[in-house]
Amino acid sequence: MSSNAPSPVVVAPDGGTALTVVGDLLTFKLGAAQTGGKFCVAVGEIKPGGGPPPHAHRNEDEMFYILEGTFEFLLGDRTEVHGPGTTVFVPKGNLHTFRNVGNTTGKFVSLHTPGGFEAFFEEAGIEATDIGTSPPAAPLPDAGTLLGLLAKHGMESPKAPVA
Repeated sequence: MSSNAPSPVVVAPDGGTALTVVGDLLTFKLGAAQTGGKFCVAVGEIKPGGGPPPHAHRNEDEMFYILEGTFEFLLGDRTEVHGPGTTVFVPKGNLHTFRNVGNTTGKFVSLHTPGGFEAFFEEAGIEATDIGTSPPAAPLPDAGTLLGLLAKHGMESPKAPVA
């Protein structure tokens, strides 16, 4: 067996690294460090109306599995609404976004491959220390800083919000 192979990891239900940006909470259950850079897995908890601006990843494919709530996805030039049990796959290079269009917090599992996507949230967000309560609403960085962070982490956004 290779000495570079990652070790098995078990993450408790309340484990992981919880990070929030503008009220959207992502709890990274596994990151590049635990998976040898192969992928990262997060649980997203998105308030009604929440979600990121449209963007495209240059480096990662992204998959969402909806657990709770109703989400509207922009996938290239089409918009679709999906609920629990739906899987959405977005290959790298495709413009996309999602928005919680329900009245309650929506929840999904996301997978990014290769790993490393969590580094953007580590820089742009803040740590949420009490996951059982509403996450703090970390403000977005100013537009110039946000565009710089997106570029640094292999993302582009034609509609990055201005703080």
